[in-house]
Amino acid sequence: MFQRIGEKIAVVGVYNHGTFTPKRFKWHTREYPIEEITLASDIKDGGVRKRLYSTLSKGNLYRLCFNRDDEGWTLEEVWAEG
Repeated sequence: MFQRIGEKIAVVGVYNHGTFTPKRFKWHTREYPIEEITLASDIKDGGVRKRLYSTLSKGNLYRLCFNRDDEGWTLEEVWAEG
């Protein structure tokens, strides 16, 4: 089931040769390890540059968004089987 979230989150990751890879994120009080990144893409939303990550964690798909202008993270969507 697809669910729109649109909430701020905290993300931890690593930089390797100038490329950032998210490793886990915190949503509310829970921490989610990122097991796989299935897609990473750059977009423009009006004049705002963003990078979207589709990630797998604990059997669910999460879409994370990094706003390159304000350097904030948002959990955009969740796809959970159920």
